[in-house]
Amino acid sequence: MNKYKKLAEKATPQKPFERREVFESYPRDQRVVTVYLCPRCGISLSSFDRPNYCENCGQALDWRDDQ
Repeated sequence: MNKYKKLAEKATPQKPFERREVFESYPRDQRVVTVYLCPRCGISLSSFDRPNYCENCGQALDWRDDQ
């Protein structure tokens, strides 16, 4: 794949993957937590800050709720 095409794909915002995890050590009503993952490298992202880019791989992120 050409270098510029890779850069263009990384600069095109993609939606983070959403995954639900259960944390047994949390209070019962807060055990199920939504975790967001980078669509390129899979690292966990902060949903509080909602960064524009993944700090690990630089993938642009799209946090819009299009539902």
